[in-house]
Amino acid sequence: MSVRAGWRFPLDLLLCLILASSFAEAAAAKARKRTPDTTASTRQSTAMAPGPKLLNLKRVAIVKVADGPKSIEVMPDGKRVWTNNLYGNRTQMIDAATGAIQRTMQWNGEPVEAEFTEHGKKAWVSLYDKQTVLVIDTDTGGLIRSIKVGKVPKVVTASPDGRWVYVANWEPSAKQGYTVSVINAARLEVAAHIKVPSIPRGMAFTPDGRFAYIAIMGSSVLLKVDVAAGHKAVGRYSVGAGPRHVVIDRAGRYLYVSLNSADAVVKFDTATNRMVARTRVGNQPRTIELSADGRHLFVCNNQDNTLSVLETASMRQVLKVATGYHPISVAVTPDGRQVWVANYAERPSTLWVYEPVYETPALVVGAAGGPR
Repeated sequence: MSVRAGWRFPLDLLLCLILASSFAEAAAAKARKRTPDTTASTRQSTAMAPGPKLLNLKRVAIVKVADGPKSIEVMPDGKRVWTNNLYGNRTQMIDAATGAIQRTMQWNGEPVEAEFTEHGKKAWVSLYDKQTVLVIDTDTGGLIRSIKVGKVPKVVTASPDGRWVYVANWEPSAKQGYTVSVINAARLEVAAHIKVPSIPRGMAFTPDGRFAYIAIMGSSVLLKVDVAAGHKAVGRYSVGAGPRHVVIDRAGRYLYVSLNSADAVVKFDTATNRMVARTRVGNQPRTIELSADGRHLFVCNNQDNTLSVLETASMRQVLKVATGYHPISVAVTPDGRQVWVANYAERPSTLWVYEPVYETPALVVGAAGGPR
């Protein structure tokens, strides 16, 4: 064998190896196209899943209650619903499954709003005409304490840890002007008053309880309060005319504010302290509420007798359904299966119950003939 002939075999072998490697890479690339990127899937799973499309809200029940249902709240267990009936001077507890009234509590005053602490064991009810918040044992309906606050108390909101209860006082006092009363929930007494520029209404705490946001309905201001720093106002942001109600998402990133005087709802970014979207809804939007999964926002359009539904990601209105006369409050059960609306001026007074109707996903048939 000559030297030249001796080098021929390794070159041929090298050529074969190169060709084999090329074929292997092509096959691997083809396999990658068929196999999903599990790393990307893991990253994307931290974001909100799109979920099925909401097609409609189907009214499934009408519940008759005492006169003037001003607000409606679902208890933390999702099994009971509370409604505060302003003109009837009553708070009523309703079985969410059957619509039956389980208990009627009569007050010497006009109840407006309610909040729950201690996993629903205590209810905090504001009496519009008595400058008072009642603390109620929800198991018995008995009065635990009556606490004096500011003039014409309305919205009541508790911090996530249950330590503080904020009360928005609708009218100014002679000494302090417009205020939000701060109740120490453990001591059952007022610990402070937050001075605000005009009429306070809706309030929401961040999930960590560090900050609270107050809608100043008598202006265009959304007020930010540092809870840990002695309930001190630390920011004012212009959001539009007549901010009435405010809710916050579970992550604490976005606030949603109804603008009663502008017929709109705005989305506010708490990280940048800026509005990122504004959507026109019905006439005089009042109470708003997020769906259980946070994908939709329900809006009571008081003068239109409608309920708007916005998609929170795009802030696009996807539905508008009829309600009773002058809807004023809306609440959603924790499982997302019921949406309750209080019709303030309906006679006789009613609550309407809706069931969300979603698009049914198409059945995907696998290679073996079964669903996958």
